[in-house]
Amino acid sequence: MSNYLNSYPKHSYEAERISVPGSTTDYDVKDNDTLFGSIGGGGRYDCCRIYSDVEVTVKFNDATNNPIKILAGSAREWLGLISVTNIFITNATGGAAAIDIELM
Repeated sequence: MSNYLNSYPKHSYEAERISVPGSTTDYDVKDNDTLFGSIGGGGRYDCCRIYSDVEVTVKFNDATNNPIKILAGSAREWLGLISVTNIFITNATGGAAAIDIELM
């Protein structure tokens, strides 16, 4: 067990609220925000939680991946050791989306 704990990536968490303008396709979080700039772990996390006040879709790591819908006023959560190196957000509504992203 101690070998596993020693090899497990040690990282902190990061949380950020971002605004994605309406009618935006594949908003690149890594290029437009500081979320990925200050966290360690090499893109491997135990949890990713995303909340949006309007309906949006997200894609992990590459803009060509299949989108995952997040309904207005709800959150989606992914648990387990997951790899997240970037997030792409599409907001097809007419207004800005307030998005809360937590990586732990």
